[in-house]
Amino acid sequence: RNSHLTITHDQPALIDPEHRTAELLDPETGAATQTIQLDLPADDAVIVSGSTARPRLLIAVPHRGELVSCGFDTNSCAEPVQVSSAGAELGKPVEVDDHAVVPDYSTGQATIVDLVGSRVVAQRQLFEQPTPFELIAHDGFVFFNDPNGNRAGVLDLWGDVRTITKYTEHPAADDLSPTPDQSTRTDEMKKVGHENPEIGLGLPHQTSPPDLTVPAPSPTASIVVEPGNLGVAGDEFELTFVLQPASDTTIQWSFGDGTNASGSSVRHSWSEAGVFTVRATATFDTGTRAEAETTVTVEPPGPPPRITSLNVRRPRPVIGESVHFSSDTTRKPDRWEWTVTRRGQRLPEVTATTAEFDHAFTAPGEYTVALTVAKGYQTAQSAQSFTVVRGTVRGWGDNFLHQLDIPKAADSGVIAIDAARTHSLALKADGSVVAWGDNQQGQVTVPPQALSGVLAIAAGDEHSMALKVDGSVVAWGGRWGQADVPEAARSGVVAIAAGWALSMALRADGSVVAWGSNGNGQTAVPAQASSGVVAIAAGPITSAALKADGSVVVWGDVSNRQSPVPSRITTGDVRALALGQRAGLALKANGSVASWGDIRSIVYLVPPNAKSGVIAMDCRDEHVLAVKADGTAIGWGDGAVAVPREYNRGVMSVAAGNSFSLILLEGID
Repeated sequence: RNSHLTITHDQPALIDPEHRTAELLDPETGAATQTIQLDLPADDAVIVSGSTARPRLLIAVPHRGELVSCGFDTNSCAEPVQVSSAGAELGKPVEVDDHAVVPDYSTGQATIVDLVGSRVVAQRQLFEQPTPFELIAHDGFVFFNDPNGNRAGVLDLWGDVRTITKYTEHPAADDLSPTPDQSTRTDEMKKVGHENPEIGLGLPHQTSPPDLTVPAPSPTASIVVEPGNLGVAGDEFELTFVLQPASDTTIQWSFGDGTNASGSSVRHSWSEAGVFTVRATATFDTGTRAEAETTVTVEPPGPPPRITSLNVRRPRPVIGESVHFSSDTTRKPDRWEWTVTRRGQRLPEVTATTAEFDHAFTAPGEYTVALTVAKGYQTAQSAQSFTVVRGTVRGWGDNFLHQLDIPKAADSGVIAIDAARTHSLALKADGSVVAWGDNQQGQVTVPPQALSGVLAIAAGDEHSMALKVDGSVVAWGGRWGQADVPEAARSGVVAIAAGWALSMALRADGSVVAWGSNGNGQTAVPAQASSGVVAIAAGPITSAALKADGSVVVWGDVSNRQSPVPSRITTGDVRALALGQRAGLALKANGSVASWGDIRSIVYLVPPNAKSGVIAMDCRDEHVLAVKADGTAIGWGDGAVAVPREYNRGVMSVAAGNSFSLILLEGID
């Protein structure tokens, strides 16, 4: 396999182009602690190095002539930067002060890339011909060396080049090394062309002291291009000739498109696309010259970039919840500048310069996300407002076993709730579960496995369930085996449901797993529910599965006309199911709730205000609650179904317990 192992920030990292992943590894166990998706074809040969200052990878892709920078601290990769032509023989990049230097053995050039702005700062011709040279970073400088030749030097981040000669062909005048015998010395002198040495060359009969004067160093020259070596036809570039040591002299420029100019700093634009070699020559009064060259890549002109959408996932996040920001754009921008600001605050909450980023907010309120993208000199801007909510749990109804004694941990940062016969559950934005109420069967004693990494929760009458982000199910409490998670539910699970003494799991392959009490056949999953299932529901003594073709399968005690489900229910797009004691409910795509089963059930008669605008619902025995699209809630059936006025706005979720109700509110006031 074409895999690469490197060290970044004192941790090993594995780059696997075949699977398009970069993994940060635990140095003790070798297990992957973090994974980044890479945009690399599986057959790409890459050269990889790691940063010492932060967990970041530098990946040179010779096939495309690009450098890719990936940060494990941002969990993303920046847009590739073009550092050479496709198929170039690139070497291992080195990093200094948020800059990368990439060697190109096929041209003898080094390219300096600003990793923060994802742009080329300068390109320098270190060698006049293809050379497999070395780069070593130290104390803010980059040292280059031809291990097979005489040239070496220093390249700084501004593109200045200082060269040295590692050794000379002729021995120094003051080299007084021991004199070999006559025959050997004669052979050596013939080799260097001195068959008849004269007095004064450091020989034993030398009559005058050697000249130890150190000649002045030759001036070095480089070119700085602003805003960088990549642009669009018609863009104006500023090119500056940098001479070390500085000196007043005449500078002549050639731009590779048949035009010329003079001056130490000039401006130029190319009218056509291409890769242009820019040369500048300084001529001194003595007749000596200093030369420098670089390449400028000019892309075809086009319309300015456009931001077609800003994406905030999700639009009304809860405090503590990781929010993902991204955008849809045209023309693949070179740069991104994000700011997120809370209303009434002068300084931004967060800034970013990557194409996508994540952030968790600590305070509720109104926020504005603004994005500026650039393609060369062309820019586009867009902004969008969104709300960060508190995520607070409230409740009403019977509290005889403390199921409404909502703990402080559930007062903020909650993203989901569920209620059972006598206990309650809440899922926090940090992935932890909070439970309260009756604990006779241990159903509110949350195990360590459910204190992090939880994706969804479900409350049964005497047990609790949690679905973890790794696809495994954790269950606790109960006395009928409903907490004994089978092997089939220890991985690959995407949804869970809990009934009276029943646990259910929906696997990613569309099959259903059920366990616990089977007194009414509710855990005996029929063949129709072994594939193609997209949603599940658990009732007191029945189970149900919604299939991708729109059909509904119900099993268990179906004596109350709960099966088969009439065609009027499955006609149209069913989005969710809920099961009561004697009736079933279906939430349709048009926002209406439909019922089937025993017409004498108190939940069978759906009220008019639940026949449109409903986005979520929950049912427990003969007690139903539903959330409307306008942020209000309604209830019908038996028990605490009348929603208190003070709770009936900003509703995010509801949970129907046995004679008590829970509601999850935005709580931004």
